[in-house]
Amino acid sequence: MVALMMPPKSLNLLNSKLTPCIIQCSKAIPITLIWILLLAFYSRLRYDDVTPVIYNFSYLLKACADNSDVVKGKQVHAQLILHGFSDSLFAMTSVVNLYAKCGMVGDAYKMFDRMPERDLVCWNTVISGYAQNGMSKRALELVLRMQEEGCNRPDSVTIVSILPACGAIGSFKMGKLIHGYVFRNGFESLVNVSTALVDMYAKCGSVDTARLVFDKMDSKTVVSLNAMIDGYARNGYYDEALIIFQKMLDEGFKPTNVTIMSTLHACAETRNNELGQYVHKLVNQLCLGSNVAVVNSLISMYCKCQRVDIAAELFENLREKHLFHGML
Repeated sequence: MVALMMPPKSLNLLNSKLTPCIIQCSKAIPITLIWILLLAFYSRLRYDDVTPVIYNFSYLLKACADNSDVVKGKQVHAQLILHGFSDSLFAMTSVVNLYAKCGMVGDAYKMFDRMPERDLVCWNTVISGYAQNGMSKRALELVLRMQEEGCNRPDSVTIVSILPACGAIGSFKMGKLIHGYVFRNGFESLVNVSTALVDMYAKCGSVDTARLVFDKMDSKTVVSLNAMIDGYARNGYYDEALIIFQKMLDEGFKPTNVTIMSTLHACAETRNNELGQYVHKLVNQLCLGSNVAVVNSLISMYCKCQRVDIAAELFENLREKHLFHGML
C-alpha cells in the first residue's frame, strides 16, 4: 500500500518491479487481495499519467482470470489495446488465458486466431482452455492442427492438458498414441505427466494399464495417489482403492477432498461402515466438514451402510440442503 502513496517519479521506477513482487508473494497473500492491489496500483499509474508497461497488463489479466472477473478483464483488455500492445504475443496470450479461464472459450479462440504469430505457450493456453471447459474433441483437434502447421511440437504442458481430454471422451486409442509420444520424448519421468497417464487410462477403463504406469513412477504425489484411488473406485475395484488409501496414510500423505470422496465411494459400495466412520473423523480433522461434495459423499456412504440415523443428522445440519441428493 506504501507504493500507492509514492510520488509519480518513484512510481516510474516501481512500474516494472512492483507487480512481479506481488505475484511472487501470492502464496502468502490471498488471491483476492493480490487482485485488489494490482488494480489499485494500475489506477494510481493512470491517475499520475505514468505509462504502463506490458507486464502491468499481463499481471492484471492473470489476476482477473484467477478471480474469474471477466468484466474487469475486458476493461484491462481495452486498455491494453489503447496502449498499443494488441500485437504483442506475450500480452495477447494473457488475453487468451483470461477468456479461457472465465469460460468464454469462443472469445479466447477469436483472440488466438487473430494473432499474427503464436508460440507454444499460446497454443498450450488455448488447448488447455478447451480441455478444461469440457470441449475435449476441440482440444485434441487443436493439438493436431498445431503439429500440421509444423511450428511447434507438444511439450509436457501440452500432454498434461490433452490427456484429461482423452479420458473425458474415453479415447483409449488416442491416449495410447500420446503415451507413445511421451515415451519417445522422455516425459515419463515427469510426475505430472505420469499422473495424467494414470488418470487417462483409469477413465478409459484400462485400470491394469493405469496401475502399471503408477507402479513405475519413481516418486508419487497426493495427486498421483488420488488418481489411482479414484481410478479403482470408478471402475468397481473398491478393495484395491481402499488398499491404496491405506498406503497413502501409511506413507504420511495428507488426504484431500478428492481422496475423501473416492474413498467414501469405495466404503459405500463395500458397506465398510467402520472405515467410513474413520474417514468421517478425518473429514473433521482436515476441516472439510463444510465442503458440500464431501458431506454429500458421507451421507451417501452412511445410507448405503444402513446408518440412516447418522445420514439424517448430517442432512439436518446442512445449510444448503437443496444441493444435496444423498438422501434421495
